[in-house]
Amino acid sequence: MKILFIQPPIEDYYDTGIRTYPLGLLYLAKKVESLADVKIIDFRTYIKPKQAKNPFPELSEYYKENLYSPFSLFKKYNRFGSSEEDMKKRIESEKPNIICISSLFSAYAEEALNIARIAKEIDRDIITVLGGTHPTSLPEEVLKNQNVDFVIRGEGETPLYNLIHKLKNGDLHCLRDINRLCFKSKEEFFISPLNIERDLNTIPARNLVNADNYRIGKKRYTFFLISRGCPFRCAFCGRLPVPFRKKSLKTIEEELEECLNLGIEWIDFEDDMLTYDVNHFRETLKIFSGKNLILSAMNGIYSETLNKVIVKEMIEAGFKRINLSIVDLSTSILKIQKRFSSNTFFEILPYLESTELLMEVHFIVGLPQQSLKHILDTMIFLSGRRCLLGPSAFYVVPKIDACEMVLGSNWKEKMKYMRSSVLIPVNPDLSRTTLFTVMKLARFINFLKSLADKYGSMDVSEIKNTPFELSNNNIIKEIFTALINEKRFMAYDKEKKTFVYEPCDEQAVKYFFEEIKKKTVRGYKTNSVITFEEI
Repeated sequence: MKILFIQPPIEDYYDTGIRTYPLGLLYLAKKVESLADVKIIDFRTYIKPKQAKNPFPELSEYYKENLYSPFSLFKKYNRFGSSEEDMKKRIESEKPNIICISSLFSAYAEEALNIARIAKEIDRDIITVLGGTHPTSLPEEVLKNQNVDFVIRGEGETPLYNLIHKLKNGDLHCLRDINRLCFKSKEEFFISPLNIERDLNTIPARNLVNADNYRIGKKRYTFFLISRGCPFRCAFCGRLPVPFRKKSLKTIEEELEECLNLGIEWIDFEDDMLTYDVNHFRETLKIFSGKNLILSAMNGIYSETLNKVIVKEMIEAGFKRINLSIVDLSTSILKIQKRFSSNTFFEILPYLESTELLMEVHFIVGLPQQSLKHILDTMIFLSGRRCLLGPSAFYVVPKIDACEMVLGSNWKEKMKYMRSSVLIPVNPDLSRTTLFTVMKLARFINFLKSLADKYGSMDVSEIKNTPFELSNNNIIKEIFTALINEKRFMAYDKEKKTFVYEPCDEQAVKYFFEEIKKKTVRGYKTNSVITFEEI
């Protein structure tokens, strides 16, 4: 029996190339490798993107391929990954009995379902299994697709093992005996509860992928988990509730040794709540200490447990980069979103800034009941801190209250809109143009931070007049000057060789400059600052 574990391509305005490591598939493959010949096929990573048909004509005034600006968001809608023709050839050549397809996000559900369709076109007897956040949220909707045989809700190791075992032994009449497996029989759907793995001590089969294909810079990286789940239930989160559990220290040690043997040089922790169990985390740091690895956490640092001692231990173990999340500065917005709120982040922030750690601080743009002032106040606060701004445009997903309100009763037909790049408004105070404007303001702030790091402290007026690299680029100079003087975003049309104004909420820009004049923009890597005394 042969099983293919497949990571599908995606189609969007952007893809984060360093966030595509297929760790979930490697856990599943490890669990069933004793039962079958298993292979991982990544149809998304290390494949040159190609322009795809854009399903969002309403965004054409915001994202234009021929426009240039140092503050640009996106230009064109691409396919990140293999073509359907290439995928069909590859699946045909592998001759699988079963394919297991990762379907993590509802916005990309079509790309996952297309792989199931391709498999069935090759051979109707190929068994198709889908798992991930999307089929977990909408199992019946996925099973309605004629090309999908099974859905696993939640964590998939045990249900998949039991399914493969029965398929191998021909026990198809006993499918109802498999806990946490969703399937259909004629017109009847059998939908299971979520599966939650109790034993986290499986080490993923990283040997099934080529480590050279996954790099941050020139360094081979991998994702790593020391825990799963989250104890909180934030209103904006589309994940279904999974409790917090942790991996044994012995397994962590063994898994790390396997990573080192594969030549891994950078490890990114992908836990939802990496530092929630602070004692377990500190013991983990001891295991990683002295291994000459670069460590980062781009996902789930729980700031409430951080203190100077733990941060120092993180740095000693090899941490270079961390991502933190504050959602919004406003306690009222945090309360509405059922998000924890305390002063710990603000208390530890000055110490974090004094260390060599690089920080990106994430916040959400466009939450229900969030105002423009809420967003800009958060951005201006972060402007003065030694960090990059990480704005995340709010988007609806299945199972959250705002879904039907925003997309209508036929929201299941509009799942392509469940992505941040669409900038979909969820309240009347924040139009798409306003969201577009604040996202570009965040890019402007990060641009200033890079200048502060490169050239040192200065007033913003010196950026326009000092004869260094920026001033020699007349296009950037014109765009920069228009923003400072006119409070409008401008871009350069490369085809017409002229400057054009972009959609802009001028009130948002004016408010930003009024408030930032009293403050500074601090660098990302240094404490150099840009002041606004003469705007």
